[in-house]
Amino acid sequence: VNSNDEQCRVNSNDEQYRLSRIQIRGILPTVIANLSTKLTSLWLNDNIISGSLPSGIGNLASWAISMYITILSQFPSTIGDISELQILVLEQNTLTGNIPVSLSNCSNLQGFTITKNRLSGALPKELLGLSSPSLGLLLAQNQFTRSLPSEVGNMKNLVSLDTSENKLSGEIPTSIDGCEMLEYLRLKGNFLEGSVPSTLGELKSIQVIDLSQNNFSGQIPASLAKLNFISTLNLSYNMLKGEVPMDGILANSNAFSALGNGKLCGGIKALNLSSSIVLLLISAYAIHRLRRSKQQLPFSSAAEKQNQKFSYAELYDSTNGFSLENLIGEGKYGSVYKGVLKPGEQMVAVKVFKLHQHGAHKSFLAECATLRNIRHRNLVKIITSCSSLDFKHNDFKALIFEYVPNGSLENWLHPSSAEEEGQSLMKLQLIQRLNIAINIASALDYLHNHCGTPIIHYDLKLSNILVGDDFRALVSDFGIVKFLSSIEGKSHQHRSSSVAIGGTVGYVAPGTITCLLKFKQSFN
Repeated sequence: VNSNDEQCRVNSNDEQYRLSRIQIRGILPTVIANLSTKLTSLWLNDNIISGSLPSGIGNLASWAISMYITILSQFPSTIGDISELQILVLEQNTLTGNIPVSLSNCSNLQGFTITKNRLSGALPKELLGLSSPSLGLLLAQNQFTRSLPSEVGNMKNLVSLDTSENKLSGEIPTSIDGCEMLEYLRLKGNFLEGSVPSTLGELKSIQVIDLSQNNFSGQIPASLAKLNFISTLNLSYNMLKGEVPMDGILANSNAFSALGNGKLCGGIKALNLSSSIVLLLISAYAIHRLRRSKQQLPFSSAAEKQNQKFSYAELYDSTNGFSLENLIGEGKYGSVYKGVLKPGEQMVAVKVFKLHQHGAHKSFLAECATLRNIRHRNLVKIITSCSSLDFKHNDFKALIFEYVPNGSLENWLHPSSAEEEGQSLMKLQLIQRLNIAINIASALDYLHNHCGTPIIHYDLKLSNILVGDDFRALVSDFGIVKFLSSIEGKSHQHRSSSVAIGGTVGYVAPGTITCLLKFKQSFN
């Protein structure tokens, strides 16, 4: 850096001083303070400037100073003398020491970032008490200690507050609800403790809250479920406990995370408990079952030790004789009836195969082979199967599934009656449609990549997507699935004749009509 006074005076009438990304090396000269009071912005970022900011920098009238990815070590208290300073960017340096309290004299400050430095000490309450910041206060990845000042509530126009990965302790001030325009609150990776304040639920503009990797305790406040615009809520790896509310953002497993909180319970089914708790529950259940089996062993028959079986007569009675009133779906190879099994009045869906239809028997075997080996929250759950004779001594084969009350996605998107249409428009909102799409993709990812032998569904369509009580999508109908290992092991000629014709016209992938695509290509 040329420290010649004359050189600085040559440029002293410039309103903007930009020396970004030109590989400037050396110490920032003190004569930079001689630049004209007409200077509006000073940009020295992406250089290799070392040392400290000159104490005379307070003489400048700049409203914007940007210096990052340099190796500055300190900035002086005189920085607060730049009364018109609005934006100060000093991220990715090696700054040490404390934030000068004098920075709070910059009453017009709108944005301040010192991310990725080595600053320490307490956050100045005078700085966090300014009402002027409207862009962001980004203080992440430093070594700040003590608590977040209660004065933070004065920053009513602030959009983003980030103190992640520091050493802050204490509680989040309840005055945080004073940040009326706050959209992003990131406090992860500190030592913050106490309860999650219910006043966070008053942040009407908030979109992202990340409180993960702290020491928060107590219950999750129900007020968080009332936030309308929030898209991400991360409470992972704290010490939260109690029951998780089941509405709003807390009912969206794709936007809400509470991993690593071993004492949480309830909430949505997708809530992932820590592995230690899962093992504890499994162990407790196993002990309970073992004790119970020992107590009942003298009175138990061999049949009671097997999975529950249902006869044709039981299924016939449960569906009112497979009546049309109980018919809830029909396909090429089978009809699905709603039933009530006794004892217990369990609601089920009974899929009866049309064995007179060519390929139905093969479809039954395919579904049995598939469903006995797969388990996923977005796949329909099978209870048992039935292979017997009907009252006329004809072969009878059926699969019994858990009943899904909301019907198929086809009924929701393309209702066939005025009643269904009114229900669809009233309940299936945009966020529910998005979650259903994510659920389907999650199920396919599991079938393709995570269930031992990869499985290709081959008949994914709206009528084969069921909608659960919580509007969770469940993929069903595995009658023409193909196991990837068996497909790859056959000749090309055989694959073309057996796979290319699989699926429903209108839904089958166009490429399979003329040629067989490899598995990875078929889902692209």
